[in-house]
Amino acid sequence: YAKDFGCIISEKPLAIFTPPTIEILQQFLGIVNEYQIKITCRGKGNAAYGQSQVKDGVIIDLKNMEMTLNFNSDDHSSISIPAFKTWLDVTEFSKSHNKTVPVTVDNLDLTVGGTLSFGALGGTSYRCGSGADNVLSLGVMTLDGKYHTCSKTENRELFDAVLCGIGQFGIIINVNAPLITAKKYANMHLLSYDNATKFLQEQKALYESEVFDHLKGFIRKNEKKWEYVIEAVSYYDDQENQCVANELEKLSPNQHTKQVMSYWDFINMVTGFVKLLRESGKLNTPHPWYNILMPDNAIETHLAKVLDTPHFTGTEPIIIYPMHSNHFQQPLFMKPDSTTFYLLGALYNTSFDAENNFPYKEILERNKILYADAKENGGCRYPVDAISFTPEDWSNHYGEKWGNVCSLKDKYDHNHLLTSGVDMFSSNLKNEHRFVF
Repeated sequence: YAKDFGCIISEKPLAIFTPPTIEILQQFLGIVNEYQIKITCRGKGNAAYGQSQVKDGVIIDLKNMEMTLNFNSDDHSSISIPAFKTWLDVTEFSKSHNKTVPVTVDNLDLTVGGTLSFGALGGTSYRCGSGADNVLSLGVMTLDGKYHTCSKTENRELFDAVLCGIGQFGIIINVNAPLITAKKYANMHLLSYDNATKFLQEQKALYESEVFDHLKGFIRKNEKKWEYVIEAVSYYDDQENQCVANELEKLSPNQHTKQVMSYWDFINMVTGFVKLLRESGKLNTPHPWYNILMPDNAIETHLAKVLDTPHFTGTEPIIIYPMHSNHFQQPLFMKPDSTTFYLLGALYNTSFDAENNFPYKEILERNKILYADAKENGGCRYPVDAISFTPEDWSNHYGEKWGNVCSLKDKYDHNHLLTSGVDMFSSNLKNEHRFVF
């Protein structure tokens, strides 16, 4: 609990609390308020820079809560999810009735509550928005020990504060999410290019056509040269829609390959890759990730700057894919002022070539420089990364929404006890007081 996925920051908590019931958690929050104890609710600890840690405070782990997954109706059109369950738990449960969530994150072995606190992005997000945009209602515990049911029509303020709220305003206990019928098969079309311009043009064309169910992109090394790959996937039962072939005929990639698999095997691909990395010990290394959301008029230039470094092996994930702003409606999901924007993620040192002595300090400094450039050109941070932020930086991040963010904090966490590892509202956890591995 004194580390996270990033393996860079380490803050030792005073204790770990694993409440078995909501009532016992409520009692504990009374103690928290009385003695002014800092707390952080932690799921899988997938943060890259101490966001899920708490110095001289208590980590709350909900994994022992007496709660189970349940369908909400006989037609299995929605599901009740304990927040500590992973998306893998959800899909394994829902597939018994051939149902799936509209947005599947890349690595399913992450908790539902944790990912929704940031947004939760996946290959279907370009048509469906984030996971947070696909929530029906929430059960939330606020710091006064009260349990609230909230949705777009009930307790809307808290609903909008907690989704994409980076753990600052309450503890997500339960999530009600919609389900859709899963298709039998997935055709994964991989379209390779040798230059970024053509790659971005043709990815944008597929994005605008909305023919594919899943659309992403990644960059890798091929014979020491960058190769840009569109990952376009269609889901189907008996035969792939003819519109897919029609759109593909309009493109001119250097290479086009196709893989056919079951829908369930496809959505588990990244999860399986992460599992292999973990078993090989390659995840116990520094991961100074860089994640940014860039407007489409600045993406190509910024991508070139991100790639201009000797610290890529070409085997780590470098992801880039477009999103449509209209599908992202949660107020605290900060996005560029652009109809189309891109998620660009440089997932440093995350492959079978990962090294324990990776020069993460150099990357952290580089991340600051890249972020400053991105911000100047209309970009926004997607804060599951390793960028050092001060309260002033957070103020700039939220811009005109900062006043409302501060008001929400004062209302729901007046003593500023929740999720201090993010360092959003106070400067008492300066980086110089942290120690590194």
